[in-house]
Amino acid sequence: MIRSWLSVPADNAKKLASLASVPADAVVLDLAHGMDEDTRRTARAQAVEWLASRRQQVVSSNSPARWVRISGLETPHWRDDLVAVMPGAPTGIILTRALGPQQVQLLASDIYELEQANRLEHGSVAIIPQVGESPAAAIDLQRFAQETHPRLAGLAWSAMGLAESLGATRLYNPRGEWSDPLRLVRAATLLTARSKGLMAIETAHYDAKDAESMARAAHAARADGFTGMVAIHPRQVTAINRAFGARSE
Repeated sequence: MIRSWLSVPADNAKKLASLASVPADAVVLDLAHGMDEDTRRTARAQAVEWLASRRQQVVSSNSPARWVRISGLETPHWRDDLVAVMPGAPTGIILTRALGPQQVQLLASDIYELEQANRLEHGSVAIIPQVGESPAAAIDLQRFAQETHPRLAGLAWSAMGLAESLGATRLYNPRGEWSDPLRLVRAATLLTARSKGLMAIETAHYDAKDAESMARAAHAARADGFTGMVAIHPRQVTAINRAFGARSE
C-alpha cells in the first residue's frame, strides 16, 4: 500500500532532479497545473524522460511508484498529456477533475491502445481519479462504487480544487476543521474507496512549513481510514510515512 504521494510539477527540472533522495512511496509528476503551451511541452518531455530513466529501477523495493497527474477530460490537453508520458511506462495515471466512472472508462480505453502501441503489458497502467472537485462531481461521487473498472486503483480528492470550484474563501471553519462541503467530499471519497477495497488518498496539507500541523493532519488521515496522503513538499514525506506506519505491499 502506498503511504506517501509526492506531487512534483513536471515543468520544474530542479525538483525532478532532487527526487532520488526523497523517501516517497510514489512520485506524482504533475501536468495538470496551469502552464502556457511552451511550458507544457517542456513539462511533458521532462516527465517522460524522468519516467524512462527510472523505469529500470522499478525492480527495487525502495524505488517509488511512478504516477502522472494529467489534465481533466474537459480540457484540450489530457490526451496529449497521456500520449506523451505512456512511452515511459508510468505505474498509473491520476485524472484530475474526474466527473464520473464514464471518464475512467474513456481514459482506460485510450490507455489500452497506448499500452499496445508502446509494447507495455496489458493492464499495467492503473488509474486513480481525483474526485468531487465540483458540486456536480461531489453529488455523483458515490457512482464510483457502482461502476468500477479493473484499472481503478483508488480515489483521491483535492480540498483546494473543490474550494476553487465553489468560489469558497476558506478551507477550514473557525474550529480549524474542514469546512462542511470539503468535509462531506472527504468522507464520501474515503467511504466510496474503502467500500470497494481501493486506496483512499487524503488531500495535501497546504502549509508545507508547519511541520506540527502537517503531522497532525497525517495522523488524522490514518486514524480515519485513509491509506495514504499527498505531499506537496519533500519535507512532508517523512511525517506521512511515520503516520501511516510500515509500508505494506
